[in-house]
Amino acid sequence: MANKNMFMQEYLFKGKQCDMVNALTNKIDLESDAKIFSSTIELFIFAALIGCYHNKRSKPIKDNKNVTKIFPGQFQSHSVELKRAFKIVTLTANSDAVDPIERLNNTFRYTDADDNFTIFEEYMLGGLEIIYDAIFSDGDTTYQDCLVSLNKLLDPFNEQKEDVVSPSNEDFLF
Repeated sequence: MANKNMFMQEYLFKGKQCDMVNALTNKIDLESDAKIFSSTIELFIFAALIGCYHNKRSKPIKDNKNVTKIFPGQFQSHSVELKRAFKIVTLTANSDAVDPIERLNNTFRYTDADDNFTIFEEYMLGGLEIIYDAIFSDGDTTYQDCLVSLNKLLDPFNEQKEDVVSPSNEDFLF
């Protein structure tokens, strides 16, 4: 269970979740020499947003056979992105079940409540599963295959972006 010190100590992915992280952060193929995610911390942040967007939560696995770590220094070096993702997740999590005022308080007043970190972790692990399944469920073995699968996963974001109306310069005249 995650707590308020989650981003100040090393984080461990265990068992099946460790295997997923390794697959997503290691080289895809020898020909391209490319990776889907260049670091585990970048996957960690992205997965939390994907899990929250798709409302998918998963519990951490307790298996200690294989472990992949994120070190505290990695959290510190990505603190801006991490804080932004954390706020997005806590603000939008459980939007149907939790009162909007309570979500605002959890996001901006009571940020170090252990429940916030547990929710963030569960969405991150759910997002990890979504990303892994989207990329590797079709048997993708080349960088190009993985890139196509990742783009399919991100298509809903592109569709929503097109729906947003950009204000014209005239809207800002006084």
